[in-house]
Amino acid sequence: MGIREEARAALRVYQSRTGLTLKAIAEHTNFSWYSMRHLASGVDYGKDGEGIAQATIQFIREHPPITLQIPGRLYETQATHAMDNLLRDCVEGCWGTLYGPAGAQKTYLLEYRAAEAAADPEPWMLLVDIPGPLTPCMILTRIATALGAPYAQSSEGLRTSIQYHVRTRKTPLVVVFDEAQLLYKSVEALESVRRLADSLPVRPGRSGLGLVMVGNERLLDLFKPRRGSYFEQWRSRIEQRSVCVSGPSKAEAREMVSGELGEDIKMQTAEMIVGESLVKDPATEKWYVSVRKLFNSLRDFSRKRGNGRTQ
Repeated sequence: MGIREEARAALRVYQSRTGLTLKAIAEHTNFSWYSMRHLASGVDYGKDGEGIAQATIQFIREHPPITLQIPGRLYETQATHAMDNLLRDCVEGCWGTLYGPAGAQKTYLLEYRAAEAAADPEPWMLLVDIPGPLTPCMILTRIATALGAPYAQSSEGLRTSIQYHVRTRKTPLVVVFDEAQLLYKSVEALESVRRLADSLPVRPGRSGLGLVMVGNERLLDLFKPRRGSYFEQWRSRIEQRSVCVSGPSKAEAREMVSGELGEDIKMQTAEMIVGESLVKDPATEKWYVSVRKLFNSLRDFSRKRGNGRTQ
């Protein structure tokens, strides 16, 4: 492998591990963004190309990526098992939806699995956060950055770059879009993702993409027919795998309390903390334990106990 090929391979992995854009890396290496894009895309610069490649490799060696940290302890519940089963199906090429109210462990489970996957040479899962409405170029850029695929300026160039990167993998992967309900107005962006995934089916001996769209109950409105947009192709694929999760049961929540505070915690205290964490699902009007509120209650209880106010 020549120095330029080595730099391109290292750059691809580095981007996938750090999320840094080519523009940011170019600024650190004192080369222009234009030059860095050419290196990433395989354009031959002649002798100058070797200097850019060497500087890129040196920068990566001096600034190794920080390994994603496992975000604490994961308590297994019926909800986490359901989510893991969905991810397992989708990494084999299925498309699916995952939805539920806040505090149901959706994002936590996804961050946990993404951190685990990041330690592998070829992560089986990529987590893409959706900050709001996106254009096709913006959402494809987020996917390409997560993959570490070479940069391109146009949507078509980004799609080609992602396709090439995925097809050179030895294993398939699932791309998970968190807070996907925020794409409601991004019809063109959604269609660009569908066309991309349609072009990368998982087949025997060939890598491809599975998709998971994650969000709250408004995710159910994402692919409903509306004026000028019917989403028939989306629905025919994504409705095959649909998982709705809520917070843990009271029994599961009590196990979390015992796990955090110790097995000798009084049952009355555990019941009190679990009771403080109950919220009503606005969609179903059913009560459930919010994991977020549960751990806030645990934190408050630990502080009071540390101050000697609660025994």
